[in-house]
Amino acid sequence: MTQVANQQMHEDHLRWRAENDFWRDEIAVWQAEAAGMVKDLQGIETALRHHEAKLSVHAGSVRLYQQDFGKHEHAIAAVEGSDNPPPYPVVPRVHDDEREAQARLRESHDQLKHKHQTLLAHWASFMEKLPRQAFLTKPAKPSCCGNCHEEKRG
Repeated sequence: MTQVANQQMHEDHLRWRAENDFWRDEIAVWQAEAAGMVKDLQGIETALRHHEAKLSVHAGSVRLYQQDFGKHEHAIAAVEGSDNPPPYPVVPRVHDDEREAQARLRESHDQLKHKHQTLLAHWASFMEKLPRQAFLTKPAKPSCCGNCHEEKRG
């Protein structure tokens, strides 16, 4: 009877060792995947910073362009308010240039808007899948499974 019981215990230990080896292999893969995700986060942060910079440059372009056509509008109003307005439109070539600039800025704005909205949609989808609890508390210390020798002694 003891021989059979010992044999069963040896078989259990062999099976458990194989299972534990498999678990360690899985954990090593998971750790490598997690490390890859952290590295990806660095790339994502770089891409987001680049997007922020594009938004800032675009905002500056919009402000500068508004100042430019504001000057032209002011010049038109000044000519119209003078005692001797010219019989022809004031600087039509400048106005044509402004029209083209407005069209370019509109196209640029629409492209940036589309990229931004796509980014927001992907971001919202990603954030929706993360557990909310992860944002509310500090990560808990990893707890022992109860099989460590220190846990049993303590």
